[in-house]
Amino acid sequence: MNTLRAYLDTSVLGGYFDRAFEADTVAFIECVQTRKVSPLLSDIVLGEISRAPEPVQRLLAALIEGGAEVLPVSEEAVLLQEAYLESNTLTRRWSEDALHVAIATVARADVLVSWNFKHLVDPRTCARV
Repeated sequence: MNTLRAYLDTSVLGGYFDRAFEADTVAFIECVQTRKVSPLLSDIVLGEISRAPEPVQRLLAALIEGGAEVLPVSEEAVLLQEAYLESNTLTRRWSEDALHVAIATVARADVLVSWNFKHLVDPRTCARV
């Protein structure tokens, strides 16, 4: 069985401590811990989590210590981000989310995991990506 390579955006880590997303996030993190899922994070996630509450920062640290791959913001990802914005896949208001998608795409992640349903995990956005 191949391990699923999953890019996690910041909302997933915060979801671990949010009643609305806690059950799903805990189940997902258990898949990471049992090596069914290989987490991919980015420098963007690390920067966003640096401003998060301490429990969220500890969860991030545990993922990294457990072998999560941290992806840089590459030139290729920035160019793809711009293409997403120019094509209105995501609007400039959500440019950082476009960068999350671009980084995951460049890294050839199997999936992008997010609890951001307003615009990132919106079926129209997914179809445009």
